[in-house]
Amino acid sequence: MTGYLVNAKTAVDCLNEAHPEAAAWWREHTPRFLNGKRFFVFDADACELEL
Repeated sequence: MTGYLVNAKTAVDCLNEAHPEAAAWWREHTPRFLNGKRFFVFDADACELEL
């Protein structure tokens, strides 16, 4: 798999801007991932750059 590592806390903070309910789910159910030391991997084929 080719993808992008993104800090999990940063990803959820960005998600909060567009979908606060989804971000709240991540904060409630996976707080251990949001300590600033964990990363999500986003599949490159599923990513789209918005400028």
